[in-house]
Amino acid sequence: MVQLEAVDQVKQGIALARAGDKLQARPLLRQAVEHDPANELAWLWLASVAESPQEALTALERVLALHPDHEQARAAAHAARLKGGVAAARAHQNTPARELLHAVVAAEPENELAWMWLANVAESPTEAATCLEKVLAINPDNDLARSTYERCRPVARAALPPPAATPIAPSASLPEYARKTVLLVDDDPAVREALTQVLADRGYQIVAGADGYEAISVLRDHGAPDLILLAAALPGGLDGHQLCKLLRENAATAQVPMILLSETNSFVSKMRGRMAGAVAELVKPFLAADLLRLMEEFCPLKTADKAN
Repeated sequence: MVQLEAVDQVKQGIALARAGDKLQARPLLRQAVEHDPANELAWLWLASVAESPQEALTALERVLALHPDHEQARAAAHAARLKGGVAAARAHQNTPARELLHAVVAAEPENELAWMWLANVAESPTEAATCLEKVLAINPDNDLARSTYERCRPVARAALPPPAATPIAPSASLPEYARKTVLLVDDDPAVREALTQVLADRGYQIVAGADGYEAISVLRDHGAPDLILLAAALPGGLDGHQLCKLLRENAATAQVPMILLSETNSFVSKMRGRMAGAVAELVKPFLAADLLRLMEEFCPLKTADKAN
């Protein structure tokens, strides 16, 4: 009786899926596999209407468990891993992203896209460089991979130089004595623009980078700033926590206050920040007043230095 009910649910689910109604098809096919877990057809169709790449992959893995030689399911599972890995990387879920993308390149070593995204979620600059070398071996004309590789390859603890002899030039619109400089590191141009405006209006000078490698380049050119604001999630294999730790361990920047800009208000994130050496953390989105309060605490301006 249960199997007959499952057969009916599969028929209805397939009809709805073929009509493009995934929303209605999905619960029917979920019920079908619940009633009959060995129904290969139900799992296959459930994968096609799945709500997420992870659900699709789970369904396809069930098909392959029932029928290991099912080529359609194998190809679809491969595509689902890639899609899921990219989605996880974009959501800054680096650990599951790495697991899925490593599975993709293990099955398809020439997958340029998978190697590129693996570089983005790599655990270290060295690992990122290795992934980018794979990309360039597959496609030497990948300009993004080449430019990122050139930036991440030389990053090492010993490569971070002491402060430059020439300090960052003060803004012409500020008094000569207003020399408090902030290094802002965030891969979102809108965030950089907004925070630059807030801090410049207050009287700070801003230098900025879009990722950890650009931040190190700025430090090479200008020396240590008075404070560093850096996003916890940064692309290219050198995230905010890693960069914070690297800078904290270098004599040139060891005493510079660093504030992390985090995506999540979690205990784990706060602990990672403290262990890396951050003095404080702000969770996006945050109020300008909260940022300025921390600036006053860790990088105060003299009253005369503040812009009106």
